[in-house]
Amino acid sequence: MGALDGVSEWGTYKVPVKLTVEYDAEVTVTANNYDDVLEKVDEYISEYYDDMASDVMAMTGKSDLKNWEERF
Repeated sequence: MGALDGVSEWGTYKVPVKLTVEYDAEVTVTANNYDDVLEKVDEYISEYYDDMASDVMAMTGKSDLKNWEERF
């Protein structure tokens, strides 16, 4: 039975949503060594995460409901 089965009247429903995104980007960081590069990239992502997420949402423009299963 799917999560949307039996929905036949106007109301408020909780629907499980899973969003999987692949986002390719290139960032420029100044670092001293390999470990420093990893740290700087993590810092960059933390600082600009909201901007990156907004870009992803703007690019998608649509959503599909498919293969939903009941979640308990």
